[in-house]
Amino acid sequence: MVEQETEYFAFISYASQDQDRAYEIALHLEKKGCRCWIAPRDVRPGREYGEEIIRGINSSKCMVLVLTEDANASPMVRREVERAASKLVPIFPFRIKDILPSSSLEFFIGAHHWIDAFDGPLGPHINRLIPVVNGQQEVHSRQSRNLLKKKKVKFFHRHGIAVGVVMSTIGILGLLVAWQLLFSGGDGNFREKAVHAYEVQRALQRLGYYNGRITGASDTNTRFAIKSFQREYDLIADGLISEELLRSLRIAERNISGHSKHKNNEISDSDKIFAQTVFQSILDKILNKH
Repeated sequence: MVEQETEYFAFISYASQDQDRAYEIALHLEKKGCRCWIAPRDVRPGREYGEEIIRGINSSKCMVLVLTEDANASPMVRREVERAASKLVPIFPFRIKDILPSSSLEFFIGAHHWIDAFDGPLGPHINRLIPVVNGQQEVHSRQSRNLLKKKKVKFFHRHGIAVGVVMSTIGILGLLVAWQLLFSGGDGNFREKAVHAYEVQRALQRLGYYNGRITGASDTNTRFAIKSFQREYDLIADGLISEELLRSLRIAERNISGHSKHKNNEISDSDKIFAQTVFQSILDKILNKH
């Protein structure tokens, strides 16, 4: 059975040294019909303490921060305030001492409405808190969410076209780099591996082990064909492309045909012309769109 979450008027955040004042604030609010979540009173038995803190913040309309020098120094208070700010829960600092928030707290509460309660009894100050929260917490929450939506819309409106152009440019540059590496020297290892895979597929196809497309990529079908060849010729069946595999394929071809059809591992001129034609066609289509 799913447990129904209770909605609270306020989450009371305080340092342990200020517990008595925090409970006084919570009880006074509740006498006015404003139910509060306060630890450890509302921590359910058998539950993780941190999980319960998060539940209390998420189910509260606002946070009332009991601001003292002890709260400034409390890591737990700082984490609670950070969590509330990340969830766009309005935070109302309730100063029971004439002190300023620490820099870590001020980052999150600097723009919020403060209640000064360090003069006289707490009761009248708590009474002032209720209309402030009722009048501002919904407005604050709605404005914060609307601001986030507007920022997202403006970003994509202003930068959407630029992002598209950048992504297309990256795609074109990727093709150019691949072309440079494969057909114009570039990284010798990259080019050598591509040429080896190309030649291995051709040789396996001529020997009857491979009937797929010549792609120059060591895919599943290619590795399966390599293993079949390696097993038949008593080689280690690892399915990997290597110089040893190329030599074995060339020897096998020579034994069958009586001569080598490939004297080196260079791509033929006809293959280069074909690849250049395909690449130029793709590049023209991309550039025409922009």
